Amino acid sequence: MPNHDTHVLNDDEIAEGAWRIRSRSHQPQEDLGLYYILLATGARPLEIARLEIRDYLDPKGRVRKASEIRPEVAINGRSRPLFFRSARLDAALGGYLAERVALKLGLGADGAYGGLHPASRLFLSSGGRGFE
Repeated sequence: MPNHDTHVLNDDEIAEGAWRIRSRSHQPQEDLGLYYILLATGARPLEIARLEIRDYLDPKGRVRKASEIRPEVAINGRSRPLFFRSARLDAALGGYLAERVALKLGLGADGAYGGLHPASRLFLSSGGRGFE
């Protein structure tokens, strides 16, 4: 029979994972953001790939503490609450989004949403496009 025991990561294990990402990644801010968003939200990888800037930031560029997985993002096609309440996630994504602005990837026209286009994917591929 399969083992259905679950292991909840403790703070030390989460920190160890983050350290490994920082030390091995060519794009540590983005990879840390992906790591923390998975842990902090419980969203599925495909849903994370579909998230847009507007799902994470409000028009004033502030993190939306309470958001939603929109129906077109959700695997099951139904919206559900999405909460961004992790300081670690905010620090990692803040650094990643600042890098994107500096590299002029997914910029908006009016300076809202932290200078990024609201419909730009939250995470971009190395080619500067949203993941399929």
